Amino acid sequence: MDRQPHQTAGGGKAPPLHDEARKEEEEEERRAFKEAVRRDVLLAYEDARKAATHAAAEEAAKAAEERAAWERKLEEERRVAGEKAARRAAEEKAAWERKFEEERKKLVIEYEEAQRAAVRAAAEAARKAAEEKAAWEGKVEEEKKKARKEAAEAIATALKPPGEDRKKPIKFKDAVGRKFSFPFELAATWAVSRSQLSV
Repeated sequence: MDRQPHQTAGGGKAPPLHDEARKEEEEEERRAFKEAVRRDVLLAYEDARKAATHAAAEEAAKAAEERAAWERKLEEERRVAGEKAARRAAEEKAAWERKFEEERKKLVIEYEEAQRAAVRAAAEAARKAAEEKAAWEGKVEEEKKKARKEAAEAIATALKPPGEDRKKPIKFKDAVGRKFSFPFELAATWAVSRSQLSV
């Protein structure tokens, strides 16, 4: 099948189709980047929350075991020592319960601090991701502007009427009788191989 170059109504070359593919690739990279950042933030938050919950559960289990041990000790002392020992054990139990309550409050505070730290870490990760995204988008926009400018210059050069300083376009006819005309300035920059001209 013969290939003919895409031409605009003015005779200039149309923009290559691979620009659209490149734009789609850039858009896909943006979407993948956003998804990776969102996933990283969620994973960091979830890991911190799980660690805090796990620590709180271990402390609660340990406290429950200690309480059960103290209660067993109290029952034994009541049975052996009678009323005096029971009074002393009750005082120890009350002291232990105060200690348990203090430790519980401490664990709740630590858990809440861990949650706040996880939220701060997630916010910081989101802020950094937003900064990286803004920098990346700025770079992409600059590259787009540069590409547009270069394309406009190339088109302007190609559409310029031939003058004394410009060479005439390259014209030829293939074996089937089709006529081709290429601006010399553009054709001079093309890397032409034998396979591109063969039918």
